[in-house]
Amino acid sequence: MHYFDPNVAAEHGLTEAVIINHFQFWIKTNKRKGINENDGRTWTYVTVKELAEWFDYLTEKQVRTAIDNLVTSAVLMKGNYNKNQYDRTTWYAFTLEDFWIRPEGEFHLPRGANRKTWGGEPIPNDKTDKGTNKETTPAADAPGGEKKPPTDPPKQKKANKKAPGAAIDQDWQRWVDRWFDHFKSLHNGTDPMFNPAQANALKSLRIYLCKVATQVENKSRDDCGYLAWCYILDNWATLREWLQGQFDLTVILKKINDILNSLKHAATQSNRGTTTGNGAKAGTSERRSEAVGNY
Repeated sequence: MHYFDPNVAAEHGLTEAVIINHFQFWIKTNKRKGINENDGRTWTYVTVKELAEWFDYLTEKQVRTAIDNLVTSAVLMKGNYNKNQYDRTTWYAFTLEDFWIRPEGEFHLPRGANRKTWGGEPIPNDKTDKGTNKETTPAADAPGGEKKPPTDPPKQKKANKKAPGAAIDQDWQRWVDRWFDHFKSLHNGTDPMFNPAQANALKSLRIYLCKVATQVENKSRDDCGYLAWCYILDNWATLREWLQGQFDLTVILKKINDILNSLKHAATQSNRGTTTGNGAKAGTSERRSEAVGNY
């Protein structure tokens, strides 16, 4: 039967909860089998069209919108680990895998699982190695277990240049992880609330810090913005007491200039006669370059 967690539906939406349950089942299955593990996470792959076919009460547009919402809110992240360059099958993983994939409980197979190849299938390299990336074998009652023949490679589209934070990627992931580490260190290991509003606030913080951070040679703008983010969180205890008590990212975004000015003032005070072990003053461009070099 089809299943979703009512609490998840209340937080993210009904369609989103159904999609989450789908990925929970297959990522948990892949994790148990030790397959589709890349960059520290377990992945599953599927197309929007296939999902819409399995959930016959959802349209492709509804599925696509739900997935986009889950990516925007940092529940899911996308990847591409296909063997062929022209294969654009999308892979999905949970941004916080330990939170969504738990050992207790079982996830139910949605209706139609006994007649579909579940979890998607990237385009095979050639006719001799079809299914090398498959997660499951064709169901016994599938028509002959046949698979669609590979199509001609699609025309490559020009890559869209996106501002920092415009897509879930490995660079974005470190911003999320750093915030979670900071919050948990101050709240006895408790995860912070991270709904779409919080995710969007962090994305705006990322864009702003990447814009205002001092550019360092051989480092990307996102690297420099991330270093500024780490500097803010590492020096959180030097902020004014009221600012130290703020853990809502929407508030932090509104007060980011106050935070930066407060840290600048603290660094100025600290620089008066204070040096690091190698003689570089904390907070100076020399010290900042040293920090970047150690990143």
